[in-house]
Amino acid sequence: MVCLCVCARISVYGPGMSSAPVKLYLHKDRILVWNAEDVNKIRCQHRIVGTQVGCFPRCPYQNAVLGLPVQFAMEEARLLISKGFCVLVENTKLSQPPTDDERAHVDKCADDVYQEQAEAIMAQRKAEIEQQAEKIVAGLVRKSRGQHVSKKARKKLKKSGSTEFREGNSSTELSEVQAAEIEAQREAVIADVMKSRVSTPSRDITLAPVLYECLRTKASDLVPAELNYPRTDAHKVRCRVFEDLWEKGHYMTVGSKFGGDFLVYSGDPLLFHAFGVVVCLGRDRKVAGRDIVMWGRLGNAVHKTIILATLRDDQVHYISLRWSGEL
Repeated sequence: MVCLCVCARISVYGPGMSSAPVKLYLHKDRILVWNAEDVNKIRCQHRIVGTQVGCFPRCPYQNAVLGLPVQFAMEEARLLISKGFCVLVENTKLSQPPTDDERAHVDKCADDVYQEQAEAIMAQRKAEIEQQAEKIVAGLVRKSRGQHVSKKARKKLKKSGSTEFREGNSSTELSEVQAAEIEAQREAVIADVMKSRVSTPSRDITLAPVLYECLRTKASDLVPAELNYPRTDAHKVRCRVFEDLWEKGHYMTVGSKFGGDFLVYSGDPLLFHAFGVVVCLGRDRKVAGRDIVMWGRLGNAVHKTIILATLRDDQVHYISLRWSGEL
């Protein structure tokens, strides 16, 4: 059978106030945040998670792991703005095509990033060659003097315990003449190896930077924007339910993949599984018996409590459904 019970209220959590409001960017009815520090601030201080919707520069053809920007649901954005944690702005520059000067500026920034990475890679490769320079020069000196021994011959000499192997192949027992030759040829060998074996890295293998601000944007291009939400009674119910659960100390994410409006967590979703699926019901919504059965079986299948939420007398009321026995 299906068991109906009233959800117990949890003590209200007092969120810490942020010192400066974070900018939420409105673009084509989507609320985005591009800066990782701002995303972390919103998550850690205000318990608003959002959804990562950006692909990685080097892995664009997959959606298993996503990154910046983070998109916030309308309910999340409304709460952040109403509490004074964030401000909503719109970038007027994005609605205009870039000029030739702006294109040149963006190309120059990309080229500067590539040059910095190329110089760092070449310097690292040169340092690695310098560490092995003495061994390289010593090998060249032995080879020029006819003292080079192949690997096969070296193994035979090692097995036989030959004194020739111990004396002729130990780099620590080089003569003073050989040491002088190594020091004289060291810089020349390094330059030759860098020229013949080390090439400038191509743009295809360098790291692509993740920009959290548009290179074309100036402070004057950001203008205050209106959220224009909620627009319907159903939106009002969702906003009130989301705010009420947030004030009780819960984390929430979008619950569409579980057939609900929100997923409820007792802690950060990175550390906890959702314990409930919230379904928001309008004031005039009629609930049939098969709806109760459907929600009950859904909650049993995904191992979560179904929480029905609605507004009555301007207060949020909850009913939880859990499959507690056999029919």
